[in-house]
Amino acid sequence: GDTQPHASLYTALHSLSEALGVDPWPHLQRLAERCVQYVGISKRKEVFWAPSDVVAATAAALLQHTSLDAAGVIALLARRQRCLLGSSTAGAAAVLQQLQSELGLAPQQLTNMVRAAPGLLELTPGALAQQLGYLCGEGALGLTTQQAAAVVAANPRVLVVPAATWSASVAFLVGLGLGGDVVRSLVMAAPGLATAPLKDLILRWNYLRAELKVGRGWAQ
Repeated sequence: GDTQPHASLYTALHSLSEALGVDPWPHLQRLAERCVQYVGISKRKEVFWAPSDVVAATAAALLQHTSLDAAGVIALLARRQRCLLGSSTAGAAAVLQQLQSELGLAPQQLTNMVRAAPGLLELTPGALAQQLGYLCGEGALGLTTQQAAAVVAANPRVLVVPAATWSASVAFLVGLGLGGDVVRSLVMAAPGLATAPLKDLILRWNYLRAELKVGRGWAQ
């Protein structure tokens, strides 16, 4: 049955309370309830929560690199219980450090990012490096480090959505005859374009073309 998942959950939450320096009962009760609900609705045959060292490292990384306090860390994990599964956040500390050191992101920016896209905590350093490679330098967008920092701060989902998804959207824009500088300007002005599904971009483009035709008709 479910004794093993519940036992590993108790261990994970106990480690979290120690890492955050909080009394586990009043502070973690809601998080525990959410985690138990997750086990109940999960389609996984087995659910095992993160080992103590991973939980402690993730909590410490959030306290160090973001502006979250203990209550903020608990609230974040209550929204994204998957972050406490297995070793899914084993690379969280390195990822947050990487974002801070390579892109120069401030603690408040990282706070906003993990709140908007908690999946960031489940990235590995290798996966993050690959995503940044698509954004910067010779990658699909060729952004500068400063430009990439602005884009990911405004739309952190660009780091967790598969690169193939948004690179197809970039290719569509290029296919319209837009030069690289124009595409970069568009993404900088509207970072959501980087993660917009291709079908949505096509619909928007067709709508815009139709509106422009109507506008020209009225002008004539």
